Amino acid sequence: MKRKLRNILQVVEEHGDRIETLINPSTLQLKFAAQPAFVDDLIVDSEVFQLLKLYAPDEAVSVTAPITDLPKFFQKMFQKTSAAAANDYKKHITENSEITVTVELITDAEHHDIGILTIQFWK
Repeated sequence: MKRKLRNILQVVEEHGDRIETLINPSTLQLKFAAQPAFVDDLIVDSEVFQLLKLYAPDEAVSVTAPITDLPKFFQKMFQKTSAAAANDYKKHITENSEITVTVELITDAEHHDIGILTIQFWK
């Protein structure tokens, strides 16, 4: 995994930013903004938002990496979203699994910039 992306994940972990739901059964998505906006599940964390903005300023950046490169914090967050998610995780994930991490910057309908960190655990 690229060093910059590893740093972003580390900062998110240090800040304790988390979400409670998945966007689909295999994917965890965290949305960050520098200021509050009317967006579901938005985490207001200007430091993480700036890191995401620097990492993927113009287009989405995706990296596929071994599951062992992903901090346990995110693996636990995924499993804590529901009992079904925890069961699916156990069914699909092994030490040899690969994950895909995507970082992108979007602008919503109200012109708020939002940094999105998506972790797909399996396809």
